[in-house]
Amino acid sequence: MSKKLVLAAIFISFFFAACKKNTPSKQHQTKSIQLTNNKFYYTPTLKTVLKYHNQRDVKNLIKYLNDSLPQVRYYTLLSLGSLHDTSHLYPELNMLNDTNSQVRLAAAYTIELQRSHNTEDILIKHYYNESNPAVREQILEALGRCGSSRTLYFLSKVSPTSRIETQGLAWALVYSALRGMTSTSCEQRALELLTSYKSSNEVKRIISQYFYQPSIKIKDYYKQLIHVFYNSEDTILKINLIKAVSNITNQQIIDFLKQNLNSQSQELRIAAAQGLAKQHNPDIPQLMAHLTTDHNSFVAQTAAEYFIYHGLPKEANYYFELARTIHKWLPRSLLLHAALKYAPDTLKEKFANSIITGFKATKNDYEKSYLLSSMAFYPPKYEFVRDQAFYATQRIISTTAARTLVKMRLQPDFYKIAQKYYKEQGIKLNKEFSLLFKEIMKKGDNAQIFYASEILRLKKLNLLQNYENTSFINQALAKLQFPRDIRVFHSVCRLYKLYTGDTCSRPIYKMSEIDWSFAQKIPNKTLIRIRTIKGDIIIKLYPEQAPATVSTFLKLVTQGYYNDTYIVRSIPNMSVWASSRRGDSWPDVNIAHPVMLYPYHFEPGTIAMNLIDNGVESVQWFIVLNPTPGMDGHYTAFGKVIKGMSVARSLEVGDQIIAVEIY
Repeated sequence: MSKKLVLAAIFISFFFAACKKNTPSKQHQTKSIQLTNNKFYYTPTLKTVLKYHNQRDVKNLIKYLNDSLPQVRYYTLLSLGSLHDTSHLYPELNMLNDTNSQVRLAAAYTIELQRSHNTEDILIKHYYNESNPAVREQILEALGRCGSSRTLYFLSKVSPTSRIETQGLAWALVYSALRGMTSTSCEQRALELLTSYKSSNEVKRIISQYFYQPSIKIKDYYKQLIHVFYNSEDTILKINLIKAVSNITNQQIIDFLKQNLNSQSQELRIAAAQGLAKQHNPDIPQLMAHLTTDHNSFVAQTAAEYFIYHGLPKEANYYFELARTIHKWLPRSLLLHAALKYAPDTLKEKFANSIITGFKATKNDYEKSYLLSSMAFYPPKYEFVRDQAFYATQRIISTTAARTLVKMRLQPDFYKIAQKYYKEQGIKLNKEFSLLFKEIMKKGDNAQIFYASEILRLKKLNLLQNYENTSFINQALAKLQFPRDIRVFHSVCRLYKLYTGDTCSRPIYKMSEIDWSFAQKIPNKTLIRIRTIKGDIIIKLYPEQAPATVSTFLKLVTQGYYNDTYIVRSIPNMSVWASSRRGDSWPDVNIAHPVMLYPYHFEPGTIAMNLIDNGVESVQWFIVLNPTPGMDGHYTAFGKVIKGMSVARSLEVGDQIIAVEIY
């Protein structure tokens, strides 16, 4: 009997060992990169140019404008443009005479990034002398960024000779409108490009972005835009047109937007809801209340946000009761936000206690952060928020708490609330908040220090009178790490100057070095898979356009840095932003590179790096969902979604990024 038991035990142990061997490990295994030499391996001078770019060494960079290799001159120009160096504008303009068309194109783009009116006449001259359509296109775009009223006249009269030049004209008009520069003749030219049967769909998609800029008199053109909408099958074009006509209010537009709420396209439904939220009509609140329970989370979110900005005190209890019927946490939290904002004094305590109860009950840290932010409208609950700022273990909560305390102190009726609180509790709220901000400066992390320093700088609040000395500012400065906290440093230094009259010594730090032994061997076909709770997204990387960004990103991918992070920001129909390891939007690693800009338009699926300072990026990425011309020339685009765009569009705040891996 004992032998049988022994044999059985041996069999079972072998069985489980075999099962264990064939079962995937719970710890994610990252696929390795198949390295192969790229252009940087074969052209060592390019590495030198990009090394100087990474060091922001303009003095040495400028020497390579005379290099014999066109590739070197090309990257040198892009590096100068990315650094926004205006001290060598003449040599850059001279590169428009280069014998290589790609170099001339890079010169036009670099001049575009400098945004100097002084280049206007020279650009127009080179446009007429240039024979390459791609370069002519880039010169037109540069004029859109740099030109004055003379350029507007030029754009209204110029006759492009190719399809690509016509795209350049469309972009020039869009960029001019982004700067608030327009004219009746340019508006007519834009309308012509949008409505002409000769215009390609790409041109129509580009120029449609012109009409939703605030500077455009859309009331003169909305009927033509609606006509184009109904004659197009392009969803992105239609979204842009909805955004455009939503800038004015009349019954025809409201009916048009309502009709699009029934669209089969979820993107159009979101755009329609966003458009209706801008309308001033007595029927809109009832419609928005209905949409808060919509099956599409982004439509429901848009509807709930409407009440934060357009609520009424007499409806506060209605918002509160409506919130209790909603199952999705984000629109529910937003409605509670509106309820507490507009609640009369007799209901504020009830609503605030209910929000605190919900905060304690949920296990979702992002729901907690949204509920916490709503407490900004009720300063008497500052102690609860204070405790989250100092004792919460999750950064998303402690960061939100610090920001909420700032918003509490900025409430328009703070002094009225403070007087009442003093009569009831004997506590001076103004002094309490001053002490809180001082403690945050002394004990808080980088994000909390930033928010505290921002409010302490506001002269109208006169918080300075509550402090005997400024040692806490020095304590805050001593805790900062560089380059990670450069944005915080700027804010604290402005505070320091306000208190003392002195300026801070700028910290000496270096940008992160590029590992060329790795960067020069990243193949152009490298793919990345972002595994999310909603599905997979496949990204094609651009190592030749953005070698520093791609190599840093890939190294962090292989180290598992991006695994088990979250979506921290989601702007419907615009972009989704990933968190750092902290779980919020603040950087947590000392990695930084200057942005690397090149001729590129941010379009659906673009993946780029967030900034930690002007022209400086770290390691947090975001994905663009629709064209965003305002991002062009500001962020490093280092890849694009080639599969899973529907997944990217579905990502919401708090959605988990399970892993980012080599595909």
